Formats: sequence, structure tokens, C-alpha cells
Amino acid sequence: MTTYRPPARELPHRAALSLRAALEARVALSLTEVRDGRDTLVWISPEFERMSGYNADDLVGQDMSVLQCDATDRADVDRLHAGLLKGETVRATLRNRRWDGSEFWNRMVISPVYDDEGTLTHHVGYHTDATADVEAVAAHAARIGRADRRNERMHLLAEITQELTTVLDMDEGASRLADLVAQHFGDWVVVVLADRDNGVGAAYVSTRRRSAGQLAAARPLAESTAWVHGSPALLNALRGGETLVAQPFDINSALIDQIPDARHRTSIRRLGASRAIAVTLQGREGPLGALGILSRSPDAMDDDDAQDLVHLGARAGLALENARLYQREHEVAVTLQRSLLPRLVDVPGLDCAATYEPASDGTDVGGDWYDVVPLPQGGVSVSVGDVVGHDIAAAAAMGQLRSSLRVEAWAGHHVAEAVDSVDHLVQTLGMTDLATCVLAQIDAPDSDGLRRLHYVRAGHLTPFLIDPDGTVVALDGALTTPLGVPTRGDVSESTVDFVPGAVLVLYTDGLVERRDRPLPAGIAELRAAAEALPPGLTAREVADQLVRATTGQREDDTCILVVRNLPAG
Repeated sequence: MTTYRPPARELPHRAALSLRAALEARVALSLTEVRDGRDTLVWISPEFERMSGYNADDLVGQDMSVLQCDATDRADVDRLHAGLLKGETVRATLRNRRWDGSEFWNRMVISPVYDDEGTLTHHVGYHTDATADVEAVAAHAARIGRADRRNERMHLLAEITQELTTVLDMDEGASRLADLVAQHFGDWVVVVLADRDNGVGAAYVSTRRRSAGQLAAARPLAESTAWVHGSPALLNALRGGETLVAQPFDINSALIDQIPDARHRTSIRRLGASRAIAVTLQGREGPLGALGILSRSPDAMDDDDAQDLVHLGARAGLALENARLYQREHEVAVTLQRSLLPRLVDVPGLDCAATYEPASDGTDVGGDWYDVVPLPQGGVSVSVGDVVGHDIAAAAAMGQLRSSLRVEAWAGHHVAEAVDSVDHLVQTLGMTDLATCVLAQIDAPDSDGLRRLHYVRAGHLTPFLIDPDGTVVALDGALTTPLGVPTRGDVSESTVDFVPGAVLVLYTDGLVERRDRPLPAGIAELRAAAEALPPGLTAREVADQLVRATTGQREDDTCILVVRNLPAG
């Protein structure tokens, strides 16, 4: 039964009527009397008793703080009290405790009550058990939070995967994967690649904090992979395991003690390892390696993290496999192209040097070539050219064209006749769609060492002739259409003196062409570099300095041939 204790000062009649109406409506109400600035409970309704589990006798004479618990937000309590002191109607939802110790959310509206003289005498509180509402809002927020986290994680996985697709070297891809994952998961990361027998290959270690101490601790784990044999989880992931479902696991001292090398154990302890997960880097036909994520926190990595990391392992595995395929194709093409390029032979009276460099991104190999052929009738045939395309077919076509030009020169045909004949061969046999080249013939020297240089440019960039005094002359004559173009007209050649000490520079567009600038700017840069060369350099020195002088990232294969007419004596 509710115990009624009348207030020390009677409530106004209207307020008393309101209380009776609320009592009949089964509303949870509280009535406190203001005494010396302190609110003391003088009455609670039966509905308040049912909501809180307290009897009126338990609460009357105390203040509402008896309902508070450790989870009650003190800041909310302070705001509520501050509003009451100002005589305001206050609203708050507080975490409270029932008589039986269970907790609930008490949503309350507390209003002041004044007597006829306008003096604050009481506070009337209206209370509602808002536990279901608060928990529903919290559950909804949690669902939204989980969805947001899932979306963020999926976006992160997509970003990491996209980053890896730009890498076309497997070792570089493994290193970048370790760096990318370490920024978002765990405290340090290891990527272990499988060798040809699905055993332990190279390891790449990265840390979230790139401090000198962390990097020094990680270095031994990358230099030697013997420690991986002491990690069953990594070995299982490396071999694909019986299942691709990975789970986080705890790491303790006993587990670290299984690592055979003391230096590796020290590294792991310095990096910190309380919890870890190992997932397979899965390729199309089997595992390519393993990804290990380790954290110093024992609470790190839940089931959602594990699921995300398994997906990442599958995506990263495909990206690394693509990089390996590109790498293998590139190696095959480079090997083929290098096998087709000649070794420069010594030519009396001439100093020759050539440089061939694949594009810096390592993605493709084109059809660039150079050639120097001593002729039986005297003199030397030199050529530089470029087959359109960046694949093995371009490299094969390059070999055919270079050989065809060799045959024409060896047969004693003039350069214009040789280019015209090879062009007809290209169109008739369909050797390639398009190719450019410079074919030149350097005559034998006269008694003063002077040689005559005959050349034709089949759609190719302008060669340079550097005179002994440093003057650079552009050999821009004798231009005809590229090989394979059916609208070719008559082909004519140009002839210039090749004096002793002069240097001939032939090159392909990979040396001067960049996406961020027009081609003439690249050619101008090369010419300026040629004009700045000191006198007396060897052909090798000229080639090396010109290659170093051309700026920017090379986006195509680079080929340069330098021929120097040695001074007599």
C-alpha cells in the first residue's frame, strides 16, 4: 500500500486536483518538497512503485539520488539539478537502478510548483520507463554503425586492391601489400610468398608505426624466413590450408618460444604480438602466399575483421598473380628482344655504342632496335627503328625488319633502295602494321679520314650529327612515310659529310617522348644536352650522358645508337 505523507506546506488546490487525476490515470509520479535547497521525496504514485520496485516507505524522506547507479551519467544529473535551481521545467533520461538491482532508463519531466505567494515549494516529476525505447535506438544505431563500418571496410578493401592492380612486379606488390595493410589492420604485417614448391619464399614485413625502432625490429624477419617454419598458422595459410576460413588467435610466450632462432623471437617480442590472424593469398590455381596481421592488443580483430581479411587475401592474391603473369610475359619479351638485338662488333675507324632500356614501368616490351653492320663492299650500315606495338609480336617483327634491312645493305643496295624494298616486303607479307626507322650507310674513309653519310628516315625522328666543334646539326632530310604505309612515293636519300671526330646520334621516341609535354620539347631537350657535351667523349660516354640528361619517367622502350668517326692516328 502507498503511504501518504502530506507535505509540510499544503499544495495549492489546483495542483492537488491534478495529482488526483494523474493518480487515477496510473501515471508514475513523484512529489518532492524543496527544503533548504534540497529536494526530498514526500510522495510517489503506485505506478512509480511498480516501475521502480520501491515502496513509498523506502523512498519518502530521501532524494532521487537513491535511484542512481554507476552507469548514471553525472553530467546529465548536474544539468538536471542546475535547471531545477533556476525554477525551470527540466527533461532528462537517466540510467537508474530498481529495488532488485536491475537497471532501467528513467525518462522524466520535472516541473516546479509555487504557492500563492510565488514561492517554490515542490517539484512534480512525471516518469516513464524508456528502457525499450533507448535500447531500440541503441540497437538501431549499432546496426547503422555496423553497416557504416562494413561499407568503410569494403571501400578500404577496394582501395587496397586498386592500388595493387597498378603494380606489375610480384615482389613490389607483396611489399606494397604489407605497407597498405599495416596502415589499417594490426600493428605489424608480414607477407610471405610461396616458392615454386609452395614452400616458404621471400617475406616482407611492415609496421604501422614507421619508427626507427620498429623498422629495426622488423628487419631480421624479412632478411631470413626461417622463423616462418615455427608459425603453424602462417604455414597453413601459405599452403592453402584445409579451408580458407581463418580465425584470429591469441599469441603467448609459449607460442613465440616455438620460433627456432633467438634473434627472430626477440624481433617478435619487440614488435609486440598478443593476437594474430593468417589468411591465404589465393590465386586462381592455388595459394601464392600468406598474409599475417599481428596486434599488440589482446582484444584486436573480431569475426568481422577476419571475414574482411579473408576477402582481402583473395583479392590481393589475384592482384599478385596478375603481377606475376605480367612479370613473366615481360621477362619473355625482353629475353626475346635482347636475343634479336646484335652485339656491336668492332669497326676499324669507328667507335660505336648502343643502349637499350625497357620502359621504366616494366609493363611491356616494344619493337625498338639498333644495328651496325660492316659491309663487304666497304663502309658500314647503321640503323635504328621502332615497330608499333608493345608485345612479343612487336619484338618478333622487329627482328624480321632488322634482318631484312641487313640483307638489303649486305647486297650493296643504296639506303633509299633498301628502305623501299623492305617497305614492299612489309606490305606484301604483312610483317607488321607500321614501323619507323632510320637507315644510314657510312662510306669508307678517304685519305684524310673523311666519310660520307647517306641516310633515309622512314617516318622516324630526326638524328643528330655533332661536329667536332660541338655544333649540333639536325639530319632532317630524306623523310618518307613509315614502313607499311601504302601511300609511299619515291624514296630519296640525303648525304652529308661525316668528318673525323664527328658523332652520329640515332634514337627512338622512348628517349624523348613523355605524356606531360609535347614531343618537340623532348627533342629540344635532347639537342640541348648534345650541345652541352664536352669534346673528346667516347661513344659510350656520349650515349650514357644523353640518356641521363633526358628527364621524366620513361613510358616506352628507349634505344640510342652513337657512332663516332675516330680522328686519324
